[in-house]
Amino acid sequence: MRRNSPAFGVVQRGEDEDAMLKNVRIGRKLTLGFGFVVIAVLFVGFVGIRGFSRLTQDMEHLNNRSVPHLRTLWTLNYLRMAVRVETFGIALSQRKEDPRKELRAIADRREALWKRMDDSWKTLLAFPEGSSKERQLLSLLETQYESWRRIHAEMDRVLAALAETGTETERSSELWEEYGILLERLLPLSDSLEETFGFLTSHIESGMSTLVGEDTKRTHDVELALNVAMIAAVVLSVLFAVIISKSVSGPIGEGVAVLVRLSEGDLS
Repeated sequence: MRRNSPAFGVVQRGEDEDAMLKNVRIGRKLTLGFGFVVIAVLFVGFVGIRGFSRLTQDMEHLNNRSVPHLRTLWTLNYLRMAVRVETFGIALSQRKEDPRKELRAIADRREALWKRMDDSWKTLLAFPEGSSKERQLLSLLETQYESWRRIHAEMDRVLAALAETGTETERSSELWEEYGILLERLLPLSDSLEETFGFLTSHIESGMSTLVGEDTKRTHDVELALNVAMIAAVVLSVLFAVIISKSVSGPIGEGVAVLVRLSEGDLS
């Protein structure tokens, strides 16, 4: 067939159109393959970011609230026990001939303890509200603490008077009797306060354990999801690469065959 013949022109245009269609199909497949790889990468990234974002939030919760909350409760309970020791020390000093010097020293120590305890109590109340059970326990603790603190304020008044009063006076006897009555009122309340401290501490510790357990499971789930997503992405990427390579190599092979025939003078 001659190159300048009408039939040759028709055949040439048909081959050009076929080549253009094949190029379009190849371009679509390349775009599809590239798009899949991008989606796979974004999916793996989304799974990882979401999982680690939740872990970060939980760690911030533990660091900013749960751990400081527990530390404050432990401090308050320790100070409560220190005050209790000083309270019994006052009662025991009654047996001494002249306890006024010791009572003044106890009064000074109690004043320092109260400052630390009141500061810790304000810190405890400043924490954000937790679960409903935690709020109930904290409300009960607040009621008990205020009553306990009022009795101790009365005891401190008696202590100050005892530290300035002679031991063998009627006034001294009255003060010791009043102190004994206050001590009887205080002990049951102090025991209840200790119990509530224990309940609240256990509740927060239980919440922390649950949170850590959930985060541990979530970490394993995220790790598994990432591994599955990466394996799936690799397998499908290889599959698409094979499909696309076949799509590309086929037309290229046909084009090479055509060029070979043309070079040999075969224009059919």
